[in-house]
Amino acid sequence: MHTMTLINEHEGTEEWLCSSCGRHLLVSWNPVFKKTVLKEGDPSAKHTGLKKNLLAQNKKDVPTALLPGAPKKPADDPRLQPWLAWMDEVGFEELWNKDGK
Repeated sequence: MHTMTLINEHEGTEEWLCSSCGRHLLVSWNPVFKKTVLKEGDPSAKHTGLKKNLLAQNKKDVPTALLPGAPKKPADDPRLQPWLAWMDEVGFEELWNKDGK
């Protein structure tokens, strides 16, 4: 696991760098998430982030409440309702169930 470190913030854009493989990114969160890869680094490596002494081991460890305007639970976002309805309609949870149970 490689650790990406926040090295600079400027006008809402964060600059991230991995000291292990050289992966280099620019990330903007507002008004929408945007990631720009400046240098790929090791594409097979898994990366985690280190920001203000907070280490996120995986996505579930990052509290969505810290994101500006984030709903309390992702399912509360009305923009997701068509997708949730579609997933229920096609039996999304069962698509990878090889036994058909």
